[in-house]
Amino acid sequence: MIDIRLIFNIIQKYSCAFCVSILCIFGVVSNAIGQDAPIQSQYMMNLFLVNPAVAGSNSCLSIRLNARQQWIGVDGAPSTQSFTVHGRGSLKKNFGAWGIGVYNDANGANFHRGAKAACSYNFLTKKRHGMEYRLALGLDVSYAQYGFNSVGFEAENANDPLLNGSGQETSGVPNVAAGLYFYSSDFFVSLSAAQLLQGELDMYRSTLEPTIPMIIFALAGYRFGKTAVIFEPSVMYKMSTAGRTQIDANLRLYFTKVWSGISYKHDLDVGGVGLSCMFGVNLNNKIYVGYIYEYGFSEFQRYNTGVHEIMIGYNFCHGQFNYKDPNGKRSKIKCPAYH
Repeated sequence: MIDIRLIFNIIQKYSCAFCVSILCIFGVVSNAIGQDAPIQSQYMMNLFLVNPAVAGSNSCLSIRLNARQQWIGVDGAPSTQSFTVHGRGSLKKNFGAWGIGVYNDANGANFHRGAKAACSYNFLTKKRHGMEYRLALGLDVSYAQYGFNSVGFEAENANDPLLNGSGQETSGVPNVAAGLYFYSSDFFVSLSAAQLLQGELDMYRSTLEPTIPMIIFALAGYRFGKTAVIFEPSVMYKMSTAGRTQIDANLRLYFTKVWSGISYKHDLDVGGVGLSCMFGVNLNNKIYVGYIYEYGFSEFQRYNTGVHEIMIGYNFCHGQFNYKDPNGKRSKIKCPAYH
């Protein structure tokens, strides 16, 4: 069981790191406006996508391929694909970690693709009754290309400057993300911010277009139960400087080789509500396959068959399950397996 008093002592001890991270994440929230980024629900099967501090937290070289297709049956519906790899830099109890990722997002005539490289530092804050309490701080740098393909596009305003180009317009923008991750084998708390530099897209050739919004992403979960069946409730809160706010309530059940779960999503700005069902298979703690189906409760749902998302992952864990403590004894590092 979690020792709440111990957790507060750890937070107090490392309060400087927490405060600096939170100030860096929230310090520029009030200075930006803009369009929201593509929907990021893939955190349920790959938390590294939204928090660079997760790099190396599962003690293995982690490879994940995610694909999400929205609004099946609608032409030009949003689709997102991502591929990530992350791992530890050493077998010490305090270690650095690294990660890389590429992604592609298409939504009608708009597309958005990019790559990122991440690093993090993960250190043991406390070890009590065989349980490790760990804190990781992470940072990633990325480069994203935003584009608009006007070929075959019918515009209401023939004088739109974006449609007076060569048919495809693109803009490249560098950016930075930061995060912290506090976890043990029984709980996790994730706080991160993406697109900290924000930036503008010059392809619009207009000063009226907003900047790229910063996105704040917070997630917390707790695992309890016996070895055969483990329950993991979690809550996610996401907000952007574009004015979009979302809350998810999730429940995941882990069995010996499979897991399943449900997720309730609520967009606080437009009132949208969605329900997701999840299922996954764990083969020998190496191969992971997951599937999510999401159904939205809106009028638009009548014109599509929902959202489908799949994940395929592999963990290279040989020689990385443990580290040597100062006394030469090997100790296991545990964390939620889907990271």
